[in-house]
Amino acid sequence: MKLFQQKNLTTILVSSLILTLIWMGLSVYRASKADTISERFNQQITPITPAFDQNAVDAVQKRQNIDPVYTFSGASGSAETTTPSPQVTPQATPSISEASPSAAVAPESSP
Repeated sequence: MKLFQQKNLTTILVSSLILTLIWMGLSVYRASKADTISERFNQQITPITPAFDQNAVDAVQKRQNIDPVYTFSGASGSAETTTPSPQVTPQATPSISEASPSAAVAPESSP
């Protein structure tokens, strides 16, 4: 009985080892064949040069007040800035005058 249990345990361990090695091998293969960045896109993602216009940076830092264009009043209930809505002015539209009696068509009476 003990020999039978030892044989089953050995079979399970060897099978687990083989499956683990196959799994690792396939993972390495898949990682090596993974998509790479094409040359066209590689040219587009070049790093930004750290040369900034120092005058523009100084001008931004010297600002005392920044007026936001839009402000959202969230749960805190802060003030809300809105943009003015356009004014609509009424315009006259031509209207159809009442039809003259001579233009009216009377229904035909049947004999």
